[in-house]
Amino acid sequence: MDNAQRFLNAFVRIEKQLKQLAGVTKYTRFYQLVNQVAKTNSTVRKNELELQEYADLRNAIVHQRSGEGRVIAIPVDEVVDNIEELARRICEPPKISDHFLKPVMICDPQMEIMEACRMMERLKTSKLPVYAQGGYHGLLTTERIVRWMMECQENRRPLKGRVSDCLNTRDRKERVLFVERSADVARVQEMFESSLHRGISVSAILITENGSPHQKPIGIITVADLPMLYELEP
Repeated sequence: MDNAQRFLNAFVRIEKQLKQLAGVTKYTRFYQLVNQVAKTNSTVRKNELELQEYADLRNAIVHQRSGEGRVIAIPVDEVVDNIEELARRICEPPKISDHFLKPVMICDPQMEIMEACRMMERLKTSKLPVYAQGGYHGLLTTERIVRWMMECQENRRPLKGRVSDCLNTRDRKERVLFVERSADVARVQEMFESSLHRGISVSAILITENGSPHQKPIGIITVADLPMLYELEP
């Protein structure tokens, strides 16, 4: 297979994937596909200019006449290698299920706060998802526990209560998102970045089978995992 055919095969592969990501079935210009998908896919967004240049090169390689394409130029090895690598990154992004699935300890709203604190200390974690019948109730964090203790002190209440009392504290800043186990790394990166651009701080992304808060978590991604998340960037 010569370089022209390798380039065209990779280009077609990318175009097909962009159509799938954009959810379009009818003919759409490649530039429009790139622009649309770049809004929600970090890999495409970071390579938007390169993809547009490849579209121009594709038009230079293939001469259209009477509805038939005829190869009139051969790209160099470096260009072919680059577009094949980009096709791999766009079409075969790493999945979060390969890296972030793990047992997630949860607690019940009726658990004593001190017991929850001991659990957090034992697990060396600062966050515990709170679940009860019906699904997700909130995220217990060390910050919330401190705020609850401060409220108790201000109101001269004993430091005794349940997890549900912490979830009812007046300052509820934590944001928890949910994602399905089949999601790819670029999708999760986009969730963090999109929230940041909107001025929202995400405390954790919980992984469930179908991305539903009614399902028990099978993995968790926190801000502490961001370095690893970006190391996996396709």
